[in-house]
Amino acid sequence: MTRGHRNHRPAKGETLAERVWRTCTAGLAHAPAHWFDYVERFVEDTRPANPELTCAALLLALDNARDADGFFEGSWIHLLPAHVYVHAEVPGLGGTRALGVAERFVRWICAEEDLHGWDERRLLYLLDQARSSVGAKPRGAAPARDRCVRLRDLPRLADAFRASPASSGLPEELLVPAIRIAGLTSVAPGTRLVRFGALDVHELALLMAEAARGEPDPVNAAFGRAVTAVLAAFYRWLGETERLEPSRAAEIAQGLARMRAMAAVPAGPTRH
Repeated sequence: MTRGHRNHRPAKGETLAERVWRTCTAGLAHAPAHWFDYVERFVEDTRPANPELTCAALLLALDNARDADGFFEGSWIHLLPAHVYVHAEVPGLGGTRALGVAERFVRWICAEEDLHGWDERRLLYLLDQARSSVGAKPRGAAPARDRCVRLRDLPRLADAFRASPASSGLPEELLVPAIRIAGLTSVAPGTRLVRFGALDVHELALLMAEAARGEPDPVNAAFGRAVTAVLAAFYRWLGETERLEPSRAAEIAQGLARMRAMAAVPAGPTRH
């Protein structure tokens, strides 16, 4: 269907998202139906002055995200201004305005779904970069680079780490298992996408303690210390190679080093 020939008559039982997709976008065959409920809830919760424009901006944004993996990965943000230019049929909706709607949606969904603070920080940083690319003024979001990888690509990343000087002196047989542990505890909800900046060192320590429960022997303790040593070196490498924001990589590496030091101290009475 070409521009200027859209059917604007509401269909029976049609939701706002369905109607806006049908009437306000052009040249797109497959609706991002997975996101319709989120868009409807966002419009209902935030009550924007122009619901149709807001809905159209979000549907075009999420059309590029397609699924949860794509949303967390974030490349849909940089594609949004061009997608709006080509496909939007809403007066007043341009790339900069669509990025503003996307920012509000990111903040809303991170709160609504109780997502990790790193996800919000990273997506807001990508939105700031996208603003700069269209000549709009950035909002000063803190840098938050994170080169997300799929779970299936962790062995390849481990190979790159193994080939670097950063892995020197580490037990080679633990490289893949340790990185896989970090990956599995850093997967975005409902996806197979790893964002290493979302690693919670405290949660990792609890998981490793739970895994060793009932077998408090020196072998388990040595294994835990070796794994945290590998991960501390791995995170420093992620920062040095800018696969992860250096400040965030250093923060996690320091947390892992403290975790390793604490594991080396025999348990004793709690001090008050």
